Amino acid sequence: MVHHGSTDSLRDVVIQMGYKLWPIKNGGKRPDAPPGYKKTTYQASDLKNYRRVGLEQGGEHKLWTLDVDVKNHHDPQSLREEARALVYDHFNEGEFIEKNTASAQKGLHFIFKSSELLGTSKFAHTNKGVILEGMGEGYYIVIYEEDQSRVLAELAGLKEVDSERIKSLMDDCILRDEKPREYNYEVNHFELFNNQVSWDQILSPHGYTHVKEDSKFHYWKRPGTKQPFSGKVSKESDRYFNWSTSVGELPHASSRKSLDKAFVYCALNHLDVERIPIRKMVEDFNLIIPEKKPIKLKAKDFIKDGSLPPFIKTLGEYVEIGKELPPIKGYFDRWISSNAVTMFFAPTGVGKSIAMMYISELAQRYTS
Repeated sequence: MVHHGSTDSLRDVVIQMGYKLWPIKNGGKRPDAPPGYKKTTYQASDLKNYRRVGLEQGGEHKLWTLDVDVKNHHDPQSLREEARALVYDHFNEGEFIEKNTASAQKGLHFIFKSSELLGTSKFAHTNKGVILEGMGEGYYIVIYEEDQSRVLAELAGLKEVDSERIKSLMDDCILRDEKPREYNYEVNHFELFNNQVSWDQILSPHGYTHVKEDSKFHYWKRPGTKQPFSGKVSKESDRYFNWSTSVGELPHASSRKSLDKAFVYCALNHLDVERIPIRKMVEDFNLIIPEKKPIKLKAKDFIKDGSLPPFIKTLGEYVEIGKELPPIKGYFDRWISSNAVTMFFAPTGVGKSIAMMYISELAQRYTS
């Protein structure tokens, strides 16, 4: 169902129906709103100067979106066609909204109004990353200027569908998984973010411009300032020194000498700088996470001197690979094991700390 009307009037219609729209920074994907914006109901008048808006997922109307990320596929056009055919196998016109993303390769969003709240899940991957993802409660999608009027008009007439039908679609999405990725939990996400994300990617979406550089620094200028620069990035440490006291989100250089990329990104995008959502930031930038290297066992790894192989972290792992436990060796009549973790426990107040201090003193003197 398509209504003829201005974008402002269509925004007003869907807001009155209970959908939540949020202002998105022009040229970006982040809400132009203070922390807590998800609890705020914006009116059409609040969005007047914004070409892009964010559409809340979940919420009163239980929206759920299938995100088709074609940039991670070897044949983007083929993925678009397969995803469209998959959705039409499960649903009819009027039961979903098809929306293009702003990417150069044109990914797709398929928006549904579910009969129950659905969460967010990643269904299918290639070697490059996620290609099919469900976005539900707690998330939002960006609606761009070029197809905003059509999407909002169709949203006003979108039919509710049984969540079991969406779950059936999810099952078929999982079958499109070309290579499930084993997540590498040992990676340092902060190091990954700081190494792979440039200052230009962090500052430019907020209107900052690179004005000059010298042998030690790159100088950046925020929009609206008359000063020659607002901050500088050290070429040696790759950290940002903020000199603009007008930027409330960033500490001044005198109060915090230098800022890393993760902190500056969170501050400018109104994210919690005390509990930085680094995993989500890594996903948002689609950063390359090194795969976990499998352990290759060799004969020399199974040493025979009674100690554990270097790649074994627990005795349980040693048993699982079919090896007998090494003999327990230790100190003080084996109170403390030399080849395993020792747990020393007793009721509160009986003197565990004093006992351990005494044992430590004996160990220091090489006596038992």
